[in-house]
Amino acid sequence: MFQDYKKYRISKLNYLLFVVMFNVFSLGLEAGTFKTEAVKSAFNAGLEASDIRGKYKLEDLLDGADVLFDNKEYRRAQDLYELSLSLDAKNLSIFKHLAIIYEKTDQNTKLAHLAESVSSYLLPEGNDDDFYQKMLSISIALNSKRNPELSWKTWSRLFETVKKKPGKLRTIVQNLESKVHVPFLARMYQILEKKKLYSDFQWGQLAEYFFLQADRKAARFYYNKEFIKQKFDRRYLYPYALIEYEDRNFQSCQVFIKLCKALIKDQMILRKVELLQRNLNDHLYDVGVDQIRKEVDFLFRFQEPELALARLEQLVLLSLSHPKTFLDIAELLFKYPKKYKTWGYAKDYLLKFSQFKSLSFNDLLKACEIFYEKDYLEEMVLLLKKISRDYPKESKSNRRLIHFKKIVLEQLKKDISLFSLHGSTADLKRYLLFVIAFDPYFSDAYVKLSDVYLLEIEKELKGRKSLSISLREEVSKFVEKMKDYPLRRSKNRSDLNYYSAKLMLKFPKKHRKHSMEIAYLKNAIKEDDTLLDAYLMLAKVYHDFEFYRQSIKQLIELRERLDETDFEIMSTINVLLSKNHLKMASQSYAHSNYFLVVNSMEKALSYAKKPTIDKESSIWLAYSYYYIEQFDKMDKLVKLSIKTYGTGTELLYLLALSHEGRYEYKKAIEAYQKALKVNVNDKSPFIEECEKAISSLQSILNSRE
Repeated sequence: MFQDYKKYRISKLNYLLFVVMFNVFSLGLEAGTFKTEAVKSAFNAGLEASDIRGKYKLEDLLDGADVLFDNKEYRRAQDLYELSLSLDAKNLSIFKHLAIIYEKTDQNTKLAHLAESVSSYLLPEGNDDDFYQKMLSISIALNSKRNPELSWKTWSRLFETVKKKPGKLRTIVQNLESKVHVPFLARMYQILEKKKLYSDFQWGQLAEYFFLQADRKAARFYYNKEFIKQKFDRRYLYPYALIEYEDRNFQSCQVFIKLCKALIKDQMILRKVELLQRNLNDHLYDVGVDQIRKEVDFLFRFQEPELALARLEQLVLLSLSHPKTFLDIAELLFKYPKKYKTWGYAKDYLLKFSQFKSLSFNDLLKACEIFYEKDYLEEMVLLLKKISRDYPKESKSNRRLIHFKKIVLEQLKKDISLFSLHGSTADLKRYLLFVIAFDPYFSDAYVKLSDVYLLEIEKELKGRKSLSISLREEVSKFVEKMKDYPLRRSKNRSDLNYYSAKLMLKFPKKHRKHSMEIAYLKNAIKEDDTLLDAYLMLAKVYHDFEFYRQSIKQLIELRERLDETDFEIMSTINVLLSKNHLKMASQSYAHSNYFLVVNSMEKALSYAKKPTIDKESSIWLAYSYYYIEQFDKMDKLVKLSIKTYGTGTELLYLLALSHEGRYEYKKAIEAYQKALKVNVNDKSPFIEECEKAISSLQSILNSRE
């Protein structure tokens, strides 16, 4: 039934199209030559309304158009919709379908006319419709330049419908921003800003338009609004600098030139900025530098230092690329008494002068002499370092410069002592790093700084298990620098080697390099064999990296150098000797070398001055006594261990073995039975051994009876 209806509908549609097209042809009218009464200036439909009325039903035309639209035959559907509009010029559905067709088929002119018709003649019931708003937006964009007043009326109507819908208003404004004429957009922005209904204003887009139109006043106004925003397009900095230059606001122009150089990466814009900078420098140097210098001099004479300094800043802005200006300003400010408080500014200008790359050796030497005369030591150090780097030959041969370096070093040594006595650890560290940067071969500074780092490490280790990555890396770089510089030619090599190893010992084990630590400590001992702490540190390094024999050898040698009255260090040595022998006993036990276990363990106990060290080592030693048949020692050790660590299965088993070794079979059986009682609910490997031993020993006793 449905198939029959569909065939009927399609045949009816084909008939309708045939009749319509035949009438269009027979009337001899070309499409696009008439205007409907209802739409007036909006459409070219192909037939006059009077020719259509009475011949076709609106329902038939719309029915056919809808079928063609659904089948995406847009051109054929368009003809029927346009004919239908002649019969019902206020039908919103027809407008919507035609708008979709014009968009999909790129008929932009017809879409624009359609938008005008909707905005001019559509009845108010369409006001809340998305389509209505879209058509109004198209009409606004179309007329914003050629008929701005008509466009403004349309915008006012559209604005009234959406002003209480912020989301929709935002979408509409963002759509219009890229389509309307810029002066019209500025007018739109005014009402939106006044009513606080929008926040994402494209002020830079407006400013750029007026800048290209040579309207500097309007461009400046909108650029200022753009720069108030939290984030703005950095490329706007250059045109604003150009506006300031043309308006002779040279100080502000220089500010924006510097911002461009700092923030913009576009090479084309940067080339323009450099050209503007040259124009600014050349122009300003011709017209105002000497006058400004005279003004400054007079202002200082009349005791107006604040005004004078403000004027000097303008002088700098006028000649940023001229280093002599900075030197002149520094010399000028140093001439005035300290009561004007100009010397700090003079120092800063002199530092800025010294940072220019184009300066000669004599220029830098002159700056150095000024710092020397005014007793600015730290600034002089920085400058001497720069001279040594940039002019290595001259700095080694120039007597004046050599004299400066000598004076600086003497003063630095005095100041280190002052910082050590009166300054904080942080201040001392900062100063020592500063000294080393000036003279990387100054060994005393390295020794002092090593002590500072050791204090930092100890402080940090109190609050955490291991060193932080940052401090470890900082200390590693320091140790490397110590190796690369003072260790190569210093007379104080013993201390430098000693501190290098001592710092590395504080690192986590996985980051330590035992070969380097051993090398540093051996060198320290070689340079100064009275450095007893180095012997002890070397023994600890050997122990940490499992070189127990070498550690013991080092400790024995150290003991021979000490007096027995040195109780504290002797105690430390004995503890470490005990640990070494204990580790060697463990290794020997793992390889079943029981004589070596007994030898190492007895030495460990003698140095520890204890009958036992721990339960585990006691068990090793007991087994070793058993295997080398020293049953009396075994018996004594096991009984002491049971008393110290409590009755356990293995210790009772060892006690039974000691009795058995001494032929005390009844006592052995009792010990085995106690071991079984302790182990009632446990799956111990000793159960079976104990049961076998009891049976065997009982048989021996029975046979004796």
